[in-house]
Amino acid sequence: MMKKFIDPFSDWGFKRIFGRESSKDLLKSFLNELFLGEFEVSDLTYLNNEQSGDWEYLRGIVYDIHCYASDGREFIVEMQKSRQEHFIARSVYYTCRAIVNKVPRGPWNYDFMPVYTVCFLDYVEPLLSCDEFRVDMGLADLRDGRVLSERFRVVYLQLPLFKKSALHCETKFDKWIYSLKNMMTLKDMPFITEDPIYQRLAEISDLSQLTMSERESYERQMRYFNDLYSTCRASHKEGVELGIKLSKDEGIAMGKEEGIKLGKDEGIAMGKAEGIKLGKEEGIEIGKAEGITMGKEEGAKKKVQSIAQRMLDMGLPDEVICEATGLSQEEVIMLRRTI
Repeated sequence: MMKKFIDPFSDWGFKRIFGRESSKDLLKSFLNELFLGEFEVSDLTYLNNEQSGDWEYLRGIVYDIHCYASDGREFIVEMQKSRQEHFIARSVYYTCRAIVNKVPRGPWNYDFMPVYTVCFLDYVEPLLSCDEFRVDMGLADLRDGRVLSERFRVVYLQLPLFKKSALHCETKFDKWIYSLKNMMTLKDMPFITEDPIYQRLAEISDLSQLTMSERESYERQMRYFNDLYSTCRASHKEGVELGIKLSKDEGIAMGKEEGIKLGKDEGIAMGKAEGIKLGKEEGIEIGKAEGITMGKEEGAKKKVQSIAQRMLDMGLPDEVICEATGLSQEEVIMLRRTI
């Protein structure tokens, strides 16, 4: 199906909608709905949105728009396409850098206008709430949540967590988010009869309204993003496959080591049991043999003693008895005493 509108979360599309002088009414409207009830932005002045090359290595992943309101409030609006390590810390640093850039030369009393960073996230950030589409971070007392300063604020908008349908969008902010999130699949821009700003959004985002040069620029940027996405996917797949292989090899090594240990322990236990059994059987056999031998010897000794006893009864001399039986003279004397 041919797409009717540009991708609002591509670098080119994001800056066409929010980053041009001719379309700053769209950004002004969006910011006023985002901060509804807090303050109103009456006008905006764009700064140089190409941030001095600091983020060149993130091109295609994160892009930003930097502007001032007429009252001096500063806004950084950025789109984060992919998860980045330490992203929360980066957004804090980015906001603080903008504050530092406000420092004038010469004496200063630390008074400065607030800086607001608004982060569109095309993923769910693990460090943020996994249930809330919008998360506001500022300086507050950890005990009671009391806001200590309005001069530092980061707003995270986790797009995958915005689940409302067009029928359930009640506020203008809801309608803004719905239109941006679903723009690539819309056949017609919703809500255009409710507020002229959505008609403006439709006109600026309509692919058919682009000049030839604009169309080429947009498509070139989309090809670049698709190449980057494909490369990241391939790297992710390669990393997963490598992780599986390393895990498998490590598992085999650990299993082998554990198997050797368990086998050794089991072998020792089985060897011990078998040894006890064999030792017991051998002990019985040896004991039995020794018992028979000792029994025979004891029987022969008693027989000799019986013969010697009869010879004593016949009154034969001790020397004759010793010679005939092989008993010692002491043994013959002991027998004589028992008569």
